[in-house]
Amino acid sequence: MFFTERLMLRGLDPEVDNAIWLQWTNTVESLNALSIQGPQPWTRERSKQFLETRVKDVDALPWFIICEKPALEDECSVVLGPNDDCFRTTDGKARYPAIGILALDKVGKAANVNRIVSFGILFTKDYQGRGLGTEVLRWMCNYVFKTLGYRRIELNLDAKNTRALRCYRQVGFIEEGRRRK
Repeated sequence: MFFTERLMLRGLDPEVDNAIWLQWTNTVESLNALSIQGPQPWTRERSKQFLETRVKDVDALPWFIICEKPALEDECSVVLGPNDDCFRTTDGKARYPAIGILALDKVGKAANVNRIVSFGILFTKDYQGRGLGTEVLRWMCNYVFKTLGYRRIELNLDAKNTRALRCYRQVGFIEEGRRRK
């Protein structure tokens, strides 16, 4: 798990996170934010298969579930027993419920040579407009450049999403062009 000032980023768990992923992938706004091909409705089974395939891909970059940071940092370092799950409580619910997702992907077939990463980021409605995107993006840039050693981060963005554009510029992203219609 990784931490920012107000947030925790944990690994994706298909069993726990399928419901929120299904909710996100069934809105045009979310599909555009995550740069997913579509829009088309996703079924529960398709969603689960997609997430399971994603998690099993050892060559893929990580996807992070964004959660509120626990009040006590010690909550995250509690020693779990041999049968405990760091993602789920005993009743199968998420130990740290999702408020957003950060999806990292390699760009192109020569991504390991060219060292280019793309990303999608999304927060649930209740957590938008609080500066959390800026916080996660600053963390992401540090992680991608310093920890993973990539040289470039890029994204596609719907020009109508002015709030996201403002956030990306604030973090240091530069607009390089626009696709023609």
